[in-house]
Amino acid sequence: MKSKFIIVFFLSLVSLCNAQTVYLYTPNGSQVYAFKNPEMSSYDIAYYTEQYASLYPNAEILANASSTYNCHSYAWNLTEGGTTICWLNQSPDLHLYWDDGSYEQVTEANAVKIFYYNGDHSAVKSITHAGKYESKWGSMPLMRHSPEYGPAIYNMQYRRYYGQCSLVIQNQTITSNRNILSCGTIEIKNTTISSGATVNIHAQESVTLKPGSHAVAGSNVRITAGGQTRASSSPDNSLPLENDDAKSFSLSEELTVEIIETTGVDFSVFPNPNDGNFTVKIEGEIQPYTIEIFNNLGR
Repeated sequence: MKSKFIIVFFLSLVSLCNAQTVYLYTPNGSQVYAFKNPEMSSYDIAYYTEQYASLYPNAEILANASSTYNCHSYAWNLTEGGTTICWLNQSPDLHLYWDDGSYEQVTEANAVKIFYYNGDHSAVKSITHAGKYESKWGSMPLMRHSPEYGPAIYNMQYRRYYGQCSLVIQNQTITSNRNILSCGTIEIKNTTISSGATVNIHAQESVTLKPGSHAVAGSNVRITAGGQTRASSSPDNSLPLENDDAKSFSLSEELTVEIIETTGVDFSVFPNPNDGNFTVKIEGEIQPYTIEIFNNLGR
């Protein structure tokens, strides 16, 4: 076992000498140095995948061991729709993702990325499993794990959290699972969420959906702003995501309408509960009526 790890480490050093340089770009356009790394043998892939399944039984393997990409490339590049499979080291350029303003340091609740600053490691929040992170462990497998569960070398108790507080998503086709989180606002323009993709969109202040964006049948989409749900899944039909105002969404998946006050009329609402679309039926003398509707926040 020990000799195998020495061999893998040595091969990584050799690959650095013959690596093909590639460049990634932060959301704000800063150039980031990375390199292409050759894949390990199929025997080693199977061996290390099996070993890590045994060594870390409380983590879930999401993808087999691979020497072609690492934690930083997975967290800052591939999960953002990057197509260049490469190895991205902390030095020299990882800091540009936050130093150029692409990401801001935020609380854990608003984080998209997690940087283990005492262990040269990066992770992202799991979209499907609350309280879990997902990260690539060097050349070893891609894992879903608790925030402090993993190799001791990562010093996993030392973490910084990064997110974006003013985010515009435009002219994109989202084909894979993704968290789109903002500690401020999100604006979505002309964007398609493809079938099979699970996408969580959350902004602390507001989400603005511009015409032309939609979720294709078979996608799973959840949009929230300040804790209020705007839309959920689209398993059978294409879901238009069109809303031109920038107010925080106030619809929930199931809305119950409570009739607070009526005077001299037979007043009913159906269906009730509902998904935000309902009919108001008034029986009695025909005359002008004033109907006021408030959400649970009094708005």
